[in-house]
Amino acid sequence: MYVTYLKNQSLSVTQIYFFKRMIHRLTGSGIPTIIYFPAVAPALHKKMKEDGVLQEFNQRVKTIVEIANQTPNTKIRIVDPNED
Repeated sequence: MYVTYLKNQSLSVTQIYFFKRMIHRLTGSGIPTIIYFPAVAPALHKKMKEDGVLQEFNQRVKTIVEIANQTPNTKIRIVDPNED
């Protein structure tokens, strides 16, 4: 099932575009925001990490949030129960 649905996934330009727009609207607003990566079964998470399915997406999201958090009155936090 993993091979059929997830193995050959790639990052969508529209995913990043809308995520950036959302973060831009929150930047400087003072609204506490949590970006939550859903929990994944340990075996599936390990496989996704090994195949690189998560790395590009997670890194792009973290970079966008780090840049936004440099603006005063921005309170965005990432929660990833798979890593925390």
